[in-house]
This record gives sequence, C-alpha cells and structure tokens, in this order.
Amino acid sequence: MIYHFISNNIYSALFIGLLFGGETALLPAIYFGISGVINLEAVIGISIIATAISDTFWYYLGRTMSAEKISSFKILKKYVAKIAILSNSFKSNGLTLLFFSKFVYGTRTAAQILCGVHSINFVKYFFINISGILALNIFFLTLGMMVEKSFAQFVESPTRLWLALLPVPVCAVVLQTLFKKLIWKKLFQL
Repeated sequence: MIYHFISNNIYSALFIGLLFGGETALLPAIYFGISGVINLEAVIGISIIATAISDTFWYYLGRTMSAEKISSFKILKKYVAKIAILSNSFKSNGLTLLFFSKFVYGTRTAAQILCGVHSINFVKYFFINISGILALNIFFLTLGMMVEKSFAQFVESPTRLWLALLPVPVCAVVLQTLFKKLIWKKLFQL
C-alpha cells in the first residue's frame, strides 16, 4: 500500500520526506533526478520549498522558548553544558552557524531553534537559510553528478565545472569565519 502511494504520488511523497527527513531524503532524490528516474528540477524546487517550510517552523518554535526552557527538558539534561556553549555561540555568530549547519548532518533543527531563541531578525535568518539550502543542493547535485558520470565527462561542460567548484570557496569562507570567530577567540581566552 505504501509502495503504491509513493509510486503514484512520487513528488508528494518527496515533499513529505524532505519536510520531515531533510538530507536523508534529499540525497537519494537528487541521485534519482540525475539518473532521470524523476525530474531533477522538481526535486530541487521541492527541496527548497519543503526545507524552508520545515526550518521556518523550527525557527518560530524557538521564538516561543528561552535557552533556559530548552535546557529544562528532561531528555536534554545530559547536554545542558553543550547547549549553553552552543547557545552562547549563537548570540554572536548565529547566522554563520546557521549557514554552516546545513553541511553538518544532524545540526539543522538545533540551528533553526536557536536562531528563534536568540530572536535573530527573520529577514536576515530567511536569506541566510535559503542561501544555505541552495548551497547544500548545489553541493549534493555536484556530488551526484560526479557519481553518475566520470569526472572527465563532468568537467567537459563549463557550467558543470562551475557548479562543482562553487561549494569550495563558500565552504572555505564559512570555515575561516567560524575558525576566527569561535575557535581563535576561545584559544586565547584561556
């Protein structure tokens, strides 16, 4: 029954999978899009919309909470110290961490909630969040193309080469900013 629903409503199932599963559903969807099993443009469009809706929900959930309230949840008791460190990092580097969270599996939801908790301006939040979603899609699309085709075929097209190389400077800038603002300061505060 589930198989028939998915096969007859592939894009609806993809939307639901991306809404709740995020990157776990995105990776195979992009691969199937590149392989021609499903429409790649639809996969990317649905990915952007579903992820933006999901992330916005978590952001607004965070707006209803405080860092102290999050730390009071029984299930999170053993992580109180880590939550405090992460929460403090979001006070000064929230938008950078938001963007970077797209590339670190398992951190997306926490980043959205913390952006809400720290009342990061929604317009800035939304712009950086969409930028992160687009960068992650381009990154996964590039990886999928490299898997699907040999590297020689991949770099024949200037557009494909540009897409392949785009995540490199973006990731370098993000990593450099994170290093300078988070790690460097912490090292010299000891």
